[in-house]
Amino acid sequence: MRTKDNLRRHDRVVNDAIRRPTAHVDGIQFIDSRRGGQLLLYQGNSFTRNKVCGKRQYWVCKDRSGGCRVTILTYESSLIKIRGEHNHPTKFRYVEEFIVKTNRGCFLMAYDHKFHKKRERGSRVDWTCSRRKATGCRAAVTTHDHIIIRRTNKHNHR
Repeated sequence: MRTKDNLRRHDRVVNDAIRRPTAHVDGIQFIDSRRGGQLLLYQGNSFTRNKVCGKRQYWVCKDRSGGCRVTILTYESSLIKIRGEHNHPTKFRYVEEFIVKTNRGCFLMAYDHKFHKKRERGSRVDWTCSRRKATGCRAAVTTHDHIIIRRTNKHNHR
């Protein structure tokens, strides 16, 4: 249980970190969720906004229902503090180097399979398995700014 002294000490640490611009770490990305909210992507994991206090935003891992207790504090889009360790593998991969462009379009090589571009909506791209027509494969991938944010890995072939 936190006492008033512990809370004050915690606030002092956070306030000191906010005043020091070197306390934040680069590498975070904000994207829009399907429901119109905002998600934070950091080191292959996604976070949902839990609380807003002025310019401070508190984020929790999206796998919180699976027991993951990682939290992130940001201040004006800069990462200030990370607490905890993930109890699951990372979910997102940077895939720009796996996108192959040809004179007939482009395709994505991911998870040992080839995916064709189905639809592009701004910086989001939906990809479907290249064997979809031949085998009826339902596997699909969604990328946002070259980061895989969703996949359904239901291949019915090798």
